[in-house]
Amino acid sequence: MKLLIATFFVFILANQSSAQEAGTNARLAFEHWYCHSIIGFMPEDKKRQLEQKSLKHAEIGIKYARSMFAEINKYGSKNQTDWDQNAPFIWSYYVNQGPSEDFIIGRLYEQTQNSAYDDINKNMDGTFIVDATLRQSAAINEYEKRNCKILR
Repeated sequence: MKLLIATFFVFILANQSSAQEAGTNARLAFEHWYCHSIIGFMPEDKKRQLEQKSLKHAEIGIKYARSMFAEINKYGSKNQTDWDQNAPFIWSYYVNQGPSEDFIIGRLYEQTQNSAYDDINKNMDGTFIVDATLRQSAAINEYEKRNCKILR
């Protein structure tokens, strides 16, 4: 009997820990899409050099977004603690806003692109950076700062 109860609790704990991955998967999708997006703001030679990496970031981001939904669907909802600690803040609004998962994934991707656009093209006060060289340099620096090169 004790073995049965212990097995039951191990099963419950294992399932709870799996359910906590939705927020982590959301963060990883965001990071990959962000890296994909900022490559587009780099100088042409750098874009060509990172073209395959850019496509890989986009594909991996979709994979993590699908895993996020798989977790949510499997357990009925996201683990709020994991979500709050890991998922991008604005994504909470978008996760339940659409007719299908593919539609929502597209909106999450678009939101990530908008975030990257603002980070690369705007000053802290919200004004646009006019100098293209500064924007390109900012994109390269952001790619390095976010460790996009080693992101898996």
